Amino acid sequence: MRVTLDVFSGRSNPAWDLSAAERGELAARLAGLPPADEPPAADGLGYRGFVISNPSGEGGLPTEIRVCGGRVSVRGAGGEYHALDAAGLEPWLTEQARREGHGDLVEPTGW
Repeated sequence: MRVTLDVFSGRSNPAWDLSAAERGELAARLAGLPPADEPPAADGLGYRGFVISNPSGEGGLPTEIRVCGGRVSVRGAGGEYHALDAAGLEPWLTEQARREGHGDLVEPTGW
């Protein structure tokens, strides 16, 4: 599974892979999120959140997860749904970005 920090337009975004332990943590954080009426806002310039790609559906996890501004959008074999980030996915991913050396690119949004 690959996490991409969606921050650039016109050049490659920074990305890193999740470890087995992090994939387990992701699954736990996704479980039971309350529904949201709208997807994450991911437009404009600068920070647009995180995209987690899992094309093979490894570990029974969704194929794509987008996290931004307190909302989560999940796509998988069962379709797409939107949820509130009640489990702190965005701050968790932001901390990972900092550990990966991308702290200057992430902007806290009030979490």
